[in-house]
Amino acid sequence: GVQTCALPISLLRPRRLLLLTGWDWAEPFLGEARMSPSRHGRRVEATGHWGGSAVVVACHPQGRPETPWVREVLAAFQAL
Repeated sequence: GVQTCALPISLLRPRRLLLLTGWDWAEPFLGEARMSPSRHGRRVEATGHWGGSAVVVACHPQGRPETPWVREVLAAFQAL
């Protein structure tokens, strides 16, 4: 469940987390995160912090134009 997923992340202590699931799938795993709706375009759905990690939740990139997707994700991380 959610707890088994959170344990490895807390042990690894990444600086950045990118979830390519969209908010509906990411929300149950980010219960303790401080997240806000994104203002970085329509591909990035939420941004925030979880533990010591900057978090960006974006739609899956498959079938989407690559350059705008990458720009929005990078802008979201830079804003954090």
